[in-house]
Amino acid sequence: MVIIGPIEHNDQNIVYQSSNVQVKIGDRILSNGTLYITESSLSWKPVDLPESISISWPEIGVHAIANNPTKCIYFMMDNAVSWPGVYDPGVRANGNRQQQEGAGNASGSDDEDEGNESDCEPEITEFWLIPNDPNTVDVIFQSMTECQALNPDPCDSISEDEGGFMGMEEDAENEVGQENMRNLNLNEDDEQFADAEED
Repeated sequence: MVIIGPIEHNDQNIVYQSSNVQVKIGDRILSNGTLYITESSLSWKPVDLPESISISWPEIGVHAIANNPTKCIYFMMDNAVSWPGVYDPGVRANGNRQQQEGAGNASGSDDEDEGNESDCEPEITEFWLIPNDPNTVDVIFQSMTECQALNPDPCDSISEDEGGFMGMEEDAENEVGQENMRNLNLNEDDEQFADAEED
């Protein structure tokens, strides 16, 4: 869940808090603000806006320590985030709205198919947390790792279970296939010897 609006934090649930943390969303660098890491979410409150953004841990796909533009935290969400007046993924840096691929194109079925493929591509949103003090990056990363472990994505566990089951099926099929090949080779050899005896 992603919440954009006024957010009140319960001090008892805050695992880590730091001011003077700049946020970059996509290609847009925002102002400084205060970062809140709680057991259930990551939040950021900019100094120049009344609204905060709060992201629950299952929404965050991956997070890592990055060195560009400086030592910072990178994390990615598996969906598009729009923050009205702050960040709109459909608008370029020059303020012009991007036209979706295939939009307004009616030249043929191939073009329509390509347009459908682009519509099915998963949308992501990339974030960078850039603290004023780079020495805090490791602490932020550790806090994020611990809190994310408390909130596993239920979809991940389902995928792992299905993956394991499919792996067992594939192993069984491979064993059966190899056994059939051995039997086939033996049968062919027996027939060859029988023909030789008749001659």
